[in-house]
Amino acid sequence: MSRATDATGTVQPTHAAWKARYAPGHIYHYNAIQHWSVEQSGAIRAELR
Repeated sequence: MSRATDATGTVQPTHAAWKARYAPGHIYHYNAIQHWSVEQSGAIRAELR
């Protein structure tokens, strides 16, 4: 999986790193890597791991 890097060199955190830093269940300003799956039918689904 690729991770975005901004102009200052900041890299998106992994989900585990993000969860460790912020309160569990906090969904605002979530910028960690997001897993997606695309089914054969074309349906797209977000999959948190």
